[in-house]
Parts: sequence; structure tokens; C-alpha cells
Amino acid sequence: MNNKVITATSTGIAHNGAARCDIGGIPLYVHGMLPNETAVIDMTRKHGVMIGEIKEFIEISPHRKAPEELHYLSCSPWQVVQYPTQAALKQEILNDLYAYYDDAPKVAFTPAEQYYGYRTKAEFSFTDRDGIGGDTPLALAYHIRNAGKSRVPLPEGCALLSDNMNRIALAICGKLRDLKLTAYELKALTVRESKTTNSCIAILYVKEKDIPRFSIDDIPGLDGIEIWYSTHRSPAAVKTELLFESGSHTLTEVIDDVALHYPSDGFFQNNIPVFKKAAQRMLEFLPEGTDLLELYSGVGTIGLLLAKKAKKVHGVEINASSVALAEENAQVNNITNYTAECLPAEKINTELIAAHETLLLDPPRAGLHPKLIKHIKEAGPDTIIYLSCNPETQARDVADLKESYKITHIEGFDFYPQTPHCESLVVLKKR
Repeated sequence: MNNKVITATSTGIAHNGAARCDIGGIPLYVHGMLPNETAVIDMTRKHGVMIGEIKEFIEISPHRKAPEELHYLSCSPWQVVQYPTQAALKQEILNDLYAYYDDAPKVAFTPAEQYYGYRTKAEFSFTDRDGIGGDTPLALAYHIRNAGKSRVPLPEGCALLSDNMNRIALAICGKLRDLKLTAYELKALTVRESKTTNSCIAILYVKEKDIPRFSIDDIPGLDGIEIWYSTHRSPAAVKTELLFESGSHTLTEVIDDVALHYPSDGFFQNNIPVFKKAAQRMLEFLPEGTDLLELYSGVGTIGLLLAKKAKKVHGVEINASSVALAEENAQVNNITNYTAECLPAEKINTELIAAHETLLLDPPRAGLHPKLIKHIKEAGPDTIIYLSCNPETQARDVADLKESYKITHIEGFDFYPQTPHCESLVVLKKR
């Protein structure tokens, strides 16, 4: 469908965080727009969904504010929303997602402590084009929302990252620029930071194997770097062949006196202060002296923090290197009632779940596989503690458990201020 310019008024916020406008009964989703605002919108269809780009505002919300950076739509489209309104909108989205659950309690919400500079991980692209066909010096970049392969340069980094992370990412880009490398030869740069030590590690993904090596000794705070060739067959940054490595490949975060080591490419929480509050809430709802099974356990982060109240904790994770680090984390912290097991998702069965009284879940954004939900129903653990980075798939999964389980607590945690995303914690008790 060709683009069409229309004037529309938003009626609310959709579950994806975009404003929703109704155009002849068809929903139109517009990022960067607030409820009850009117704007001139460039409308088009993408993957069967109507999306819009704001061309000009006619009426604006009293809750709107100026964004901190020009590229905000690429990283944090809610920079234009005053923070109390952000929190209220996220709580409203959660309430709407669980409205189907007749006997569910009211949704609680824990706001963020820090609105910017909170992220522990950043993923950059690169560009050497100015957007109108001209060449520019190599720069860090983000992809422009709904604009295909187009990218926006980040001359100062991103406001969601600490000054330390931005300084290190920009320094690495400067070295690549000095080597006369082009955006065509580069794929992505990941930078991760420990908020406990302020040290960073980085992974550079490249599309050519003859990338020159460079020293990081003159970049303070950067403890290690890996350079990986990433195959042209995948548009994503994937590890195909290690070309070079220097320094450390792990970081350490200390949470509630538990030291947690995690790898450069492993999962770890992205907002430490708010995660601490979520972990405390899970601890409050964990039955005293329970046998706890944790699926998607990673390096043992949540299970090790809850071990003080459990009789035993058994972590199950598909990634072997994460399992090894979980076992190491247990030993380093002298936590003796924790065990970790490397087990593919398809090997998780009813018997494994049934051997434990409490089930802890923190899956990826896709949520739970239908086979796993079937096993949970058959095993019937007394308590399920489900933390999710995607409340939509979580609400879908909990709906499948509705006949067997009652919700005793729902709470949103604002892990991602300035964005539409939040983490959702649901506690279920067997009926």
C-alpha cells in the first residue's frame, strides 16, 4: 500500500507502546504519540499492520515533554512522556492484559529509580552515510524505526547508557575510523558494563575476516574485547569465527551480597536497582523451605538470590557455559543448596516439575512453549513465580493456567524507563 497522509487523534496506548488511532475501524499504530493527541500522520502498511509517522502536531498532550536526544524513536520512544505518566500507562497496560482474569488482584507497579544511564548492555550498529546520499566519517548508529536498513548516527552515544559506556563505545568506533574501516565491513558492537565495578567488556562483530587488530590498553575501563566474524548469511550479529580476543570476557555484579559472574554474550538483567526490588518481591512470595525448580536459570542469578529461603534450588538452563558459571557462582558465594543442570527445553518433562513444590520461570520474550505449559498442568506445582520481559506473552501463558491456578500477585517493574517496556511478575497458587 502506498503512503497516505491523514489527520488522526489517538485514543490510547496499545500493548506495544505505540499510540492507537482508529481509522475506519482499522487500528493505526504511531510511536512517539500520546493519548488524545491529534497529528498529521504519514500512514503506511507494514507486515499487514497500519503504522504511522508523525509529520506535524495539531493538538499535544499536557503530559508531553521534550526528548533528551534526537534519535529517541530508535531507542526509547517514551522520552517525550513525563515519567509519572509513563508509569501510569505501563500499569494501565498490565491491568488491560489481565482484565480477563476475574479474581486477579489489582496490578501493583514499582517505578524506576533512575530514568537515564541505567542500561548494563548496549548494541550499536555503524553508519558512514548522512541519510541523503553523502559520505560521512564512521559513526556508531541505531536503526531508524520502520525505515528498513536506514540508520541514524550517534555522535554522543545514547542517553540510556552511562557516560562510561558511551565513552568506551565511542573510543572503539574512533579506532575503527582510524583504521579506515567502513560500515560495510562492520556489523555490530555490543558493550556491557558492571554497575558494581564500572568496568566494561565489548564484542565487535565484523563482516570481513581481515580486520586489523588494535589495542584497547588506552581505553580506561574496558577490560576486554572479542572480535568475531559474523556470516553474511545472517542479518543478525552471530558468532561465526573468533578472530581476536584480549582481556577479560566476564563481568561481575554484586546483588544483595551475592557475587554473580556472567559472560560477554550471556543474559543478565539490564536495570540492577529495579531488579533488586523484583528479586526481593520474589523472595517475599517464595514459600519458606520449599524445593524450587528454576527454568531458564542462566548463570543462576535469581535462584542464587532466593536460595537463602529455599530448602533446595535446582536451576535448569540450555546454555552449557551459563550452567558452568551458575555452578561457579554458587561455589564462590558458598551457597550449598543450589545445583545447576544443562538440559534442552524438549527434555523438561512432567516428572522433573512434579519433583518440586515451587516453579520459577523467567523465559525469553517468546514466553513458554505449549509443551511446557502442558507439563506444568500435569505436574501441578503448588506455587509458580513467573517473571517476564514480555507481559503480552506472559498473560497468554497465564490464561492457559487459569483453570488450575489463581493469581495472588501481579506487579510491574519499570526495568526500561523511557520505553514502553516493563517486566511483569505474576505469582500463581494452585486452586
